[in-house]
Amino acid sequence: PMSKSGKKLQVLRMMGMTLIPISVLLLFVWGIFSLKIQDHVTTSHVRHSLDFSAKISSLIHTMQVERDAKALHAASIGGNTQWLLLQKYTSTDEAILALPYWPNGGGVPDRFQSKIRFSNFLNRHRFNLSQNHTIELDFYTTQINVFMKWFFDSITEVGSGTIWIHLVALQETLQCEEMLALERLYGLVYYLRGTFESTEDYLMFAKVQDVANATIQAAILYSSVAERMLDEIKQYQGNRTRQEIDRHRIAIRRNPFPENATGSVSKARSWFDKMSVYENNVFKLQKALLKQTETLMLHQETQDRRVLTGLGLVTCMVMLFCPLIMNAVYFLTDHMQKFSLTLVDRTKALDKEKRRTDALLHQMLPESVAEQLKTNHDLVAEEFAEATVFFSDIVGFTSLCADNSPIQTIEILDNLYCLFDDRIRLYDVHKVETIGDAYMVASGLPKRNGNRHAAEIACMSIDLLDRIHTVNIPYLMTKQIKLRIGFHTGRVVAGVVGSKMPRYCLFGDTVHYASSMEQSG
Repeated sequence: PMSKSGKKLQVLRMMGMTLIPISVLLLFVWGIFSLKIQDHVTTSHVRHSLDFSAKISSLIHTMQVERDAKALHAASIGGNTQWLLLQKYTSTDEAILALPYWPNGGGVPDRFQSKIRFSNFLNRHRFNLSQNHTIELDFYTTQINVFMKWFFDSITEVGSGTIWIHLVALQETLQCEEMLALERLYGLVYYLRGTFESTEDYLMFAKVQDVANATIQAAILYSSVAERMLDEIKQYQGNRTRQEIDRHRIAIRRNPFPENATGSVSKARSWFDKMSVYENNVFKLQKALLKQTETLMLHQETQDRRVLTGLGLVTCMVMLFCPLIMNAVYFLTDHMQKFSLTLVDRTKALDKEKRRTDALLHQMLPESVAEQLKTNHDLVAEEFAEATVFFSDIVGFTSLCADNSPIQTIEILDNLYCLFDDRIRLYDVHKVETIGDAYMVASGLPKRNGNRHAAEIACMSIDLLDRIHTVNIPYLMTKQIKLRIGFHTGRVVAGVVGSKMPRYCLFGDTVHYASSMEQSG
């Protein structure tokens, strides 16, 4: 932010960074809000469908009872069962009228297009009483199957979310009730006739019995409510009732076609009463599952309302605090811009000082060693198997100092070492130190260069001997500066010595021999 345009761009960027999460949050909240609205509408539709399913279930139950009464009347010779029919007709008509609506979609027969058509159709059949129980069984089973399809379709439409297991259990119990009703009817005809009229009737009796047992076990697997209700049913019926039902079933299966078939109204009545109790309890189980499902839907509606209220509060809070947040971001960005300008100036000064410090440190120590020292790494002495150490000295430096003032002596050394420092940059060497007129250089350390170290020192030495004659010092017109050089190649140990003024020092016989070579040169 060094310019006005840069400041504006940064403010816009910061505003955008603030608005993006706020916008995402609002979109997220709005998405959840929309989903919850849809869930709420779906839940209302589910409750409506469940109410329809409950009414359909009651209608199916009443038609099953009417079917049993008609089949009983058809199978009986005489009017002993006539009293049942009028009661069952009234219950079925009331169940039809209780339906909240009448599905009239495509694919259904004409008699199911409306309540009136179906009622007229049913009354015409009632008027023409048949003495054949098979005809009555087929007629009512056909109508019940249509209503069961409506029940399954309504359940399928809402069979989602967390209630699907209860709906599946509800389907299984409805199927079980229908199978129990058919079993009761076939057993009733068996006891009234004393035998099954055909093998098909016996096989159907065994089939519906097995299907009823399988569906009620499936309902237990899907719903804990079904399991609990069945336990209550068993306790209510008692062991005697269950044993009598099992005894009847075993007796019918063991002797479906007795030789001397004689009907028994008392056995038929006993069978009918026991199975009616069982079927009615399964019907109660259906109602309990419907009630449990409705309770879950009410709980879901409550949860949806709470979530919608919470989302509304979150949206209001975001919209309320958004201007405050944007204003705070603007002032914070302005403060950051001012601070960044100060920080930039200080950073430039610090960087400049750092470069100066690094330059001084690199003059004192090799660059690789200096970098390790800056990172607080422990510096360990390093051994070099081969390196060349160079020493040089000014011949007659003592007499030169005696003939000149201290300032002039310093100028001489400064001019001379500036020349040396300038020339050694051309070679792969490292300046170790200068002590008085002594000048120490090494090659092959701290960066190894193979076998080139001796050649580098030798070439540098020749170069220095040649360049020293070019040194022009006005007050040394009568004297010629001479340089004495010695160097040696061998094993060297190098390391940083000292903490106050650390120096990169060389140790070993190679250093001693190089110094001796210089002194004896």
